[in-house]
Amino acid sequence: MTSRKNYLMRNTALFAISSISTKAIGFLMVPFYTYVLTSQDYGTIDIIYTTTNILFPIVSISIYNAVLRYAMEQGSDRSQVFSNGALVTFLGILLTSIFTPLLRYSDLLGDYTWYIYSLIVIHCIYSLSSEFTRGIERIRSFVVGNIMLVLIIAITNLLFLGVFDMGIRGYISASVIGYTVATIYLTLSVKTYRYLTIDVINIKQNTLLKEMLWYSVFLVPNTLFFWIINSLDRYMILYFYDASLNGIYAVAYRVPVLLTAVSQVFVQSWQLTAMKEFGTSSGVDFTNKIYNKMCVILLTISSGIIVILKLFLKMYVGEEYFIAWQPSSFLLIAAAFTIIASFVGTSYVAAKKNAGNMLSTMVGGLVNFCMNLVLIPIWGLNGAAIATCVAYTIVIGYRLIDTRRFVYIDAINFRIIFTLIINMLQIFILFNTVVYISAWNILLFIIIIFVNREDLKLIIRSLVGTMKGRLNQ
Repeated sequence: MTSRKNYLMRNTALFAISSISTKAIGFLMVPFYTYVLTSQDYGTIDIIYTTTNILFPIVSISIYNAVLRYAMEQGSDRSQVFSNGALVTFLGILLTSIFTPLLRYSDLLGDYTWYIYSLIVIHCIYSLSSEFTRGIERIRSFVVGNIMLVLIIAITNLLFLGVFDMGIRGYISASVIGYTVATIYLTLSVKTYRYLTIDVINIKQNTLLKEMLWYSVFLVPNTLFFWIINSLDRYMILYFYDASLNGIYAVAYRVPVLLTAVSQVFVQSWQLTAMKEFGTSSGVDFTNKIYNKMCVILLTISSGIIVILKLFLKMYVGEEYFIAWQPSSFLLIAAAFTIIASFVGTSYVAAKKNAGNMLSTMVGGLVNFCMNLVLIPIWGLNGAAIATCVAYTIVIGYRLIDTRRFVYIDAINFRIIFTLIINMLQIFILFNTVVYISAWNILLFIIIIFVNREDLKLIIRSLVGTMKGRLNQ
């Protein structure tokens, strides 16, 4: 138990450095973006990146996920694993170049066709390199690569947008440069080129490639349905309203950044632990303990952000974007649910049963689509955010029930349910008060801390102890 906990906490500490640093940089850049970009431009950029995120898993067939999973297996031939990933990625990029010109027929995206293609290409290569780096447990290189990526994007955006006034093209170019430099760093740091072998070209005898493709193929529709839950509302807002309102919604999505940072910390480190511990009898109790503590800290952070949400956005973004606090309050809960769903879904990854991940996300995606059709015309941005919350609730329920054949997670926990109810009550108060900070919401936040004080103390002590240990090495 101790070594397992130390392994999880050590990786959590490293991923925390990566996630919090990168999210903090991105978070600090938002006021700059809302200052130099109109809500129309910001909304267009959001649609471009949403489209890129749709095409990315299709182009790569999500092979980077298989690279991570198989690179971690005891006794695996890592040269074969990485080379198979590189072969699939190269073929995907080559095939995509044939169909890319079709984007020119889009009124909104046509002018940025080859910018989008460049972004997809370098994103595929970077994901292959970074997931392999994580799979061979070179976590420090993975962390440095992530931080370098976001830092370079921020610096080049300051230059391209603030100095040269390059607008949307400058924003995309900054991302391409960031991914390129980070990929070069990982290539040199991990020496990924040493893992390349031409043996994988003999596809008929390459049984590992077939296994990896079978593993990753279910992740493509899973990612697409995940996109439906997270991003389809952007296109529907664009359809029912315009790019300006979509820009406001994009800013609303930026607010739950702390929860997103926590998600990357826990899910990334938990994936490694779950893969190592899969099938052990003691792993069930450990999973339940981590699940309960994760839910508590997510909902507590959410509660704290809700308290200061209005005041923060008043100071954080331009007046045009202030109304983003409304959908953002629901998106905070949706972000917590996203993390919980990802945590439970790790059981599928560890068991190599990704069809369950796909089916659960498909159900959530269909629910989200239907609710968006009904709620967006009625409640606008708030309707889109509520639909996302409900969709993730469905995904969590499905996965909790279905994954019991792998690991039983006891989700009926009084403190978790109580904390969630308090979160909902805080949102109700937020909508029914004109002040920027409500005394009632502060009181409810204090109650949450008191009820969950033991779990919070334990989490803080563990993280602080682990961080000190890493700094003293």
